[in-house]
Parts: sequence; structure tokens; C-alpha cells
Amino acid sequence: MPPNYGTRYLCSLSGVSADGLDDEAAAYVGADDDLDDLPVGWARVTIETRQENPDWGLLQAARMGLVHESVQQMGDNPQNRRLAEILVDGQLSGAMESTPRYVSTREDVTIASVYVGHALAALGVDADDDAEPVAEAIAEPVAEPVAEAPAATT
Repeated sequence: MPPNYGTRYLCSLSGVSADGLDDEAAAYVGADDDLDDLPVGWARVTIETRQENPDWGLLQAARMGLVHESVQQMGDNPQNRRLAEILVDGQLSGAMESTPRYVSTREDVTIASVYVGHALAALGVDADDDAEPVAEAIAEPVAEPVAEAPAATT
């Protein structure tokens, strides 16, 4: 996904908002980083759900209604019921085959850094309580390595 810098993010839990990374910080985002310009410490959570397709439920209700009507017309006995089911299934076969029983949805939500720990705990994800917050760790200056002087030769 190409970067989309200059975004305003909204925390799905609290309503807090924050600007995405500025151009200087965004220059350090790796090409394989899928978080685009998400602020430091914020999280993107993907929620995927599966639900019964309402259209499939309508087809099942229609099937039952048509079978019931047919049985009423032919007489209610096991043989007529089975025949009615076969005939109705033939009538609805195209619609039933092209209508999946379940549908899935996918939604990405963002969570502000101060709420990430709470969200992880609520989801049962074991977060390290002793770890310092990511934003604080990144903000600390990193000392440049000092090259050792070559050993004196005599």
C-alpha cells in the first residue's frame, strides 16, 4: 500500500485524534511498513467477522413456504413432502447456489497509544507491563557509538 502521509487519525475507543507522521519522520518509514503514517505508539487493529447472510435466510424462508404450499395442495404425507422439497429445490437451485450462507466483513480501527494497553488487556493479549511505552523509548536520544582508538604500537 503506498504511503498516505498527512492523515488525521481518530481513536476508535476514545475519539482522540492525532496527525499522522510528518514528512521528516515519514522518510524513515520502511517500504514494507503497512502502517503508512500511523502515529508512533498507535495501533491498527483489523476486525474480521462472519455472519449468516440475510439473503440466505430469506431463501430458506421462501423454500419452506413454497414446500408448505405444495404439500397443502398435494396432500400431507412423507412422499408428497419429499416430492415438494425436490421440486422447490429445483426452482430455487440457481439462487441457492449463488447465495453464500455466510458473509464476512473486515474493518480496520485505530487505537491511540494511551489506550493500546487497555485494548490488548480487554482482548486477552498478554502485554508486558514492565515495558516502557514505545513512544517514550523512541523519543529518547540514542548515543552514537564511539569508535575505539587504535592501540598504540611501539
